Amino acid sequence: SRKGPAVDMNTIGQIEEVELTKEELLSQIASTYDTLGLLTPITLKLKLLMQKVVLTNIGWKEVIPEELMKEVREALRMMVELGDVEFDRTFLGKNWEAGYDIVAYFDGANPASAGVMYALTPIQNPSPGISAEDGDEKLRVNEVRLVMSKARVTPTGKKAGEKKKSTPRTELRGLLILSRLITTFMKSMIHKPREIHIFGDSQTVIGTIGSTDKVLDIWVGNRVDEICEAFGYWQEAGVKVNDIEHWPGVSNIADLCTRGDARKEDVM
Repeated sequence: SRKGPAVDMNTIGQIEEVELTKEELLSQIASTYDTLGLLTPITLKLKLLMQKVVLTNIGWKEVIPEELMKEVREALRMMVELGDVEFDRTFLGKNWEAGYDIVAYFDGANPASAGVMYALTPIQNPSPGISAEDGDEKLRVNEVRLVMSKARVTPTGKKAGEKKKSTPRTELRGLLILSRLITTFMKSMIHKPREIHIFGDSQTVIGTIGSTDKVLDIWVGNRVDEICEAFGYWQEAGVKVNDIEHWPGVSNIADLCTRGDARKEDVM
Protein backbone atom coordinates (compact mmCIF):
# COMPACT_ATOMS: atom_id res chain seq x y z
CA SER A 1 0.00 0.00 0.00
CA ARG A 2 1.02 3.63 -0.38
CA LYS A 3 2.64 5.26 2.61
CA GLY A 4 3.51 8.79 3.72
CA PRO A 5 2.23 12.14 2.45
CA ALA A 6 1.88 12.91 -1.24
CA VAL A 7 4.98 14.28 -2.94
CA ASP A 8 4.78 17.68 -4.65
CA MET A 9 7.28 20.05 -6.26
CA ASN A 10 8.39 21.24 -2.81
CA THR A 11 9.26 17.74 -1.64
CA ILE A 12 10.19 16.14 -4.97
CA GLY A 13 13.73 15.56 -3.75
CA GLN A 14 12.42 12.80 -1.48
CA ILE A 15 11.97 10.60 -4.55
CA GLU A 16 15.75 10.18 -4.80
CA GLU A 17 15.74 8.48 -1.39
CA VAL A 18 12.73 6.23 -1.89
CA GLU A 19 13.03 2.45 -2.09
CA LEU A 20 9.90 0.62 -3.18
CA THR A 21 8.96 -3.02 -3.05
CA LYS A 22 7.25 -4.73 -5.97
CA GLU A 23 3.97 -4.52 -4.05
CA GLU A 24 4.33 -0.77 -3.47
CA LEU A 25 5.12 -0.10 -7.13
CA LEU A 26 1.95 -1.94 -8.16
CA SER A 27 -0.01 0.11 -5.63
CA GLN A 28 1.43 3.32 -7.06
CA ILE A 29 0.36 2.31 -10.57
CA ALA A 30 -3.15 1.34 -9.44
CA SER A 31 -3.58 4.65 -7.60
CA THR A 32 -3.44 6.66 -10.82
CA TYR A 33 -7.06 7.44 -11.70
CA ASP A 34 -7.29 7.67 -15.47
CA THR A 35 -10.29 5.64 -16.60
CA LEU A 36 -10.38 7.16 -20.09
CA GLY A 37 -6.66 6.73 -20.72
CA LEU A 38 -6.08 10.45 -21.30
CA LEU A 39 -2.59 10.09 -19.83
CA THR A 40 -1.75 6.71 -21.34
CA PRO A 41 1.64 7.84 -22.77
CA ILE A 42 2.74 8.73 -19.23
CA THR A 43 1.16 5.91 -17.21
CA LEU A 44 2.52 3.29 -19.63
CA LYS A 45 6.06 4.03 -18.47
CA LEU A 46 5.36 2.70 -14.94
CA LYS A 47 3.52 -0.34 -16.32
CA LEU A 48 6.53 -1.26 -18.44
CA LEU A 49 8.77 -0.87 -15.41
CA MET A 50 6.42 -3.13 -13.46
CA GLN A 51 6.85 -5.75 -16.15
CA LYS A 52 10.64 -5.53 -15.82
CA VAL A 53 10.37 -5.91 -12.04
CA VAL A 54 8.14 -8.98 -12.38
CA LEU A 55 10.69 -10.59 -14.68
CA THR A 56 13.33 -10.34 -11.94
CA ASN A 57 11.26 -12.89 -9.95
CA ILE A 58 11.67 -10.98 -6.68
CA GLY A 59 9.01 -11.38 -3.96
CA TRP A 60 6.19 -8.89 -3.43
CA LYS A 61 7.75 -7.61 -0.21
CA GLU A 62 11.29 -7.37 -1.61
CA VAL A 63 12.85 -4.05 -2.57
CA ILE A 64 13.22 -3.42 -6.31
CA PRO A 65 16.84 -3.85 -7.54
CA GLU A 66 18.74 -0.55 -7.67
CA GLU A 67 19.28 -0.59 -11.45
CA LEU A 68 15.50 -0.67 -11.94
CA MET A 69 14.82 1.61 -8.98
CA LYS A 70 16.67 4.39 -10.80
CA GLU A 71 14.18 4.12 -13.69
CA VAL A 72 11.25 4.01 -11.25
CA ARG A 73 12.46 7.19 -9.54
CA GLU A 74 12.79 8.94 -12.89
CA ALA A 75 9.22 7.95 -13.85
CA LEU A 76 7.84 9.06 -10.47
CA ARG A 77 9.68 12.38 -10.73
CA MET A 78 8.16 13.02 -14.16
CA MET A 79 4.65 12.32 -12.85
CA VAL A 80 5.14 14.83 -10.02
CA GLU A 81 6.57 17.43 -12.42
CA LEU A 82 3.59 16.87 -14.71
CA GLY A 83 1.29 18.33 -12.06
CA ASP A 84 -2.35 18.90 -12.91
CA VAL A 85 -3.31 18.23 -16.53
CA GLU A 86 -6.58 19.74 -17.70
CA PHE A 87 -8.84 18.34 -20.41
CA ASP A 88 -12.09 19.67 -21.83
CA ARG A 89 -15.12 18.43 -19.90
CA THR A 90 -16.75 17.36 -23.17
CA PHE A 91 -15.07 15.84 -26.21
CA LEU A 92 -17.65 17.34 -28.60
CA GLY A 93 -17.48 20.89 -29.94
CA LYS A 94 -20.26 23.48 -29.75
CA ASN A 95 -21.59 22.51 -33.16
CA TRP A 96 -21.98 18.81 -32.29
CA GLU A 97 -25.64 18.72 -33.36
CA ALA A 98 -24.44 19.10 -36.96
CA GLY A 99 -22.82 15.70 -36.51
CA TYR A 100 -19.36 14.50 -35.57
CA ASP A 101 -16.88 11.88 -36.75
CA ILE A 102 -14.55 9.53 -34.92
CA VAL A 103 -10.95 9.38 -36.11
CA ALA A 104 -8.91 6.63 -34.48
CA TYR A 105 -5.37 5.27 -34.65
CA PHE A 106 -3.80 1.98 -33.61
CA ASP A 107 -0.21 0.87 -33.20
CA GLY A 108 1.81 -2.02 -31.85
CA ALA A 109 5.42 -2.45 -30.82
CA ASN A 110 7.51 -4.71 -28.64
CA PRO A 111 6.78 -2.67 -25.48
CA ALA A 112 3.01 -2.30 -25.94
CA SER A 113 -0.03 -2.07 -28.21
CA ALA A 114 -2.48 0.82 -28.18
CA GLY A 115 -5.54 2.51 -29.64
CA VAL A 116 -6.42 6.22 -29.57
CA MET A 117 -9.76 7.90 -30.39
CA TYR A 118 -10.51 11.51 -31.35
CA ALA A 119 -13.82 13.27 -32.02
CA LEU A 120 -14.03 15.71 -34.93
CA THR A 121 -16.80 18.31 -34.68
CA PRO A 122 -17.25 20.81 -37.55
CA ILE A 123 -16.67 24.45 -36.72
CA GLN A 124 -19.65 26.50 -37.88
CA ASN A 125 -17.80 29.81 -38.09
CA PRO A 126 -14.06 29.30 -38.63
CA SER A 127 -11.67 31.85 -37.17
CA PRO A 128 -10.67 34.82 -39.36
CA GLY A 129 -8.09 33.83 -41.92
CA ILE A 130 -9.45 30.28 -42.34
CA SER A 131 -11.22 29.90 -45.64
CA ALA A 132 -14.35 27.75 -45.80
CA GLU A 133 -13.95 27.30 -49.55
CA ASP A 134 -11.07 26.63 -51.88
CA GLY A 135 -12.15 27.05 -55.48
CA ASP A 136 -14.96 24.62 -56.13
CA GLU A 137 -14.05 22.37 -53.19
CA LYS A 138 -15.49 23.09 -49.77
CA LEU A 139 -13.12 22.62 -46.87
CA ARG A 140 -14.44 21.34 -43.56
CA VAL A 141 -12.78 22.88 -40.53
CA ASN A 142 -13.00 20.70 -37.41
CA GLU A 143 -12.54 21.00 -33.71
CA VAL A 144 -10.54 17.95 -32.59
CA ARG A 145 -10.58 16.54 -29.06
CA LEU A 146 -9.20 13.41 -27.48
CA VAL A 147 -11.92 10.96 -26.43
CA MET A 148 -9.96 8.12 -24.86
CA SER A 149 -7.06 5.74 -25.35
CA LYS A 150 -5.80 2.45 -24.00
CA ALA A 151 -2.50 0.58 -24.07
CA ARG A 152 -1.61 -2.95 -23.07
CA VAL A 153 1.90 -4.13 -22.31
CA THR A 154 3.11 -6.82 -24.71
CA PRO A 155 3.16 -10.21 -22.91
CA THR A 156 6.56 -11.67 -22.11
CA GLY A 157 7.89 -14.92 -20.73
CA LYS A 158 7.61 -18.53 -21.79
CA LYS A 159 3.80 -18.54 -21.88
CA ALA A 160 3.70 -15.58 -24.24
CA GLY A 161 6.16 -17.14 -26.64
CA GLU A 162 8.38 -15.33 -29.11
CA LYS A 163 5.82 -15.77 -31.89
CA LYS A 164 3.23 -13.66 -30.08
CA LYS A 165 5.76 -10.83 -29.75
CA SER A 166 6.09 -10.39 -33.51
CA THR A 167 5.33 -6.94 -34.93
CA PRO A 168 2.24 -8.02 -36.93
CA ARG A 169 0.74 -9.56 -33.79
CA THR A 170 1.37 -6.52 -31.64
CA GLU A 171 -0.14 -4.34 -34.39
CA LEU A 172 -3.19 -6.61 -34.59
CA ARG A 173 -3.51 -6.44 -30.81
CA GLY A 174 -3.51 -2.63 -31.12
CA LEU A 175 -6.39 -2.74 -33.62
CA LEU A 176 -8.29 -5.13 -31.34
CA ILE A 177 -7.85 -2.75 -28.39
CA LEU A 178 -9.08 0.12 -30.56
CA SER A 179 -12.13 -1.79 -31.82
CA ARG A 180 -13.14 -2.57 -28.23
CA LEU A 181 -12.71 1.08 -27.28
CA ILE A 182 -14.94 2.24 -30.12
CA THR A 183 -17.59 -0.40 -29.32
CA THR A 184 -17.65 0.70 -25.67
CA PHE A 185 -17.98 4.29 -26.82
CA MET A 186 -20.79 3.46 -29.26
CA LYS A 187 -22.81 1.65 -26.58
CA SER A 188 -22.59 4.63 -24.24
CA MET A 189 -23.54 7.35 -26.74
CA ILE A 190 -27.12 8.33 -27.56
CA HIS A 191 -25.95 10.45 -30.49
CA LYS A 192 -23.81 8.22 -32.67
CA PRO A 193 -21.02 9.56 -34.89
CA ARG A 194 -21.65 10.02 -38.61
CA GLU A 195 -18.49 8.23 -39.71
CA ILE A 196 -15.59 6.26 -38.26
CA HIS A 197 -12.11 6.57 -39.76
CA ILE A 198 -9.35 4.21 -38.62
CA PHE A 199 -5.66 4.57 -39.41
CA GLY A 200 -2.65 2.36 -38.72
CA ASP A 201 0.89 1.90 -39.98
CA SER A 202 0.78 -1.88 -40.50
CA GLN A 203 0.05 -2.85 -44.09
CA THR A 204 0.00 -6.49 -42.96
CA VAL A 205 -2.86 -5.94 -40.51
CA ILE A 206 -4.78 -3.71 -42.92
CA GLY A 207 -4.45 -6.36 -45.64
CA THR A 208 -5.52 -9.15 -43.29
CA ILE A 209 -8.68 -7.35 -42.20
CA GLY A 210 -9.62 -6.34 -45.74
CA SER A 211 -8.96 -9.71 -47.36
CA THR A 212 -11.92 -11.93 -48.22
CA ASP A 213 -9.77 -14.96 -49.09
CA LYS A 214 -7.61 -15.77 -46.09
CA VAL A 215 -6.57 -18.77 -44.02
CA LEU A 216 -5.50 -17.69 -40.55
CA ASP A 217 -4.21 -19.53 -37.50
CA ILE A 218 -6.39 -19.66 -34.40
CA TRP A 219 -4.75 -16.76 -32.51
CA VAL A 220 -4.97 -14.37 -35.45
CA GLY A 221 -8.32 -15.66 -36.71
CA ASN A 222 -10.11 -15.15 -33.39
CA ARG A 223 -8.97 -11.54 -33.18
CA VAL A 224 -9.78 -10.77 -36.79
CA ASP A 225 -13.28 -12.22 -36.28
CA GLU A 226 -13.86 -10.02 -33.23
CA ILE A 227 -12.67 -6.91 -35.09
CA CYS A 228 -14.90 -7.65 -38.07
CA GLU A 229 -17.88 -8.24 -35.76
CA ALA A 230 -17.23 -4.84 -34.18
CA PHE A 231 -17.23 -3.21 -37.62
CA GLY A 232 -20.57 -4.88 -38.33
CA TYR A 233 -22.05 -3.63 -35.05
CA TRP A 234 -21.06 -0.04 -35.84
CA GLN A 235 -22.61 -0.28 -39.29
CA GLU A 236 -25.86 -1.70 -37.85
CA ALA A 237 -26.00 1.39 -35.63
CA GLY A 238 -26.22 3.51 -38.79
CA VAL A 239 -22.59 4.69 -38.80
CA LYS A 240 -20.54 4.83 -41.97
CA VAL A 241 -17.44 2.74 -41.34
CA ASN A 242 -14.64 3.57 -43.76
CA ASP A 243 -11.97 1.09 -44.79
CA ILE A 244 -8.86 1.12 -42.62
CA GLU A 245 -6.25 3.39 -44.15
CA HIS A 246 -2.47 3.39 -43.88
CA TRP A 247 -0.80 6.15 -41.89
CA PRO A 248 3.02 6.53 -41.81
CA GLY A 249 4.45 5.27 -38.54
CA VAL A 250 6.61 8.34 -37.99
CA SER A 251 3.49 10.50 -37.49
CA ASN A 252 1.10 7.90 -36.07
CA ILE A 253 -0.13 9.47 -32.81
CA ALA A 254 -0.82 6.03 -31.30
CA ASP A 255 2.91 5.37 -31.43
CA LEU A 256 3.21 7.71 -28.45
CA CYS A 257 1.22 5.20 -26.40
CA THR A 258 3.40 2.20 -27.25
CA ARG A 259 7.02 3.33 -26.81
CA GLY A 260 7.08 4.09 -23.09
CA ASP A 261 9.38 7.09 -23.54
CA ALA A 262 6.82 9.94 -23.61
CA ARG A 263 7.71 13.25 -21.96
CA LYS A 264 5.41 15.59 -20.11
CA GLU A 265 5.51 17.95 -23.13
CA ASP A 266 3.79 15.23 -25.18
CA VAL A 267 0.56 15.46 -23.18
CA MET A 268 0.48 19.10 -22.14
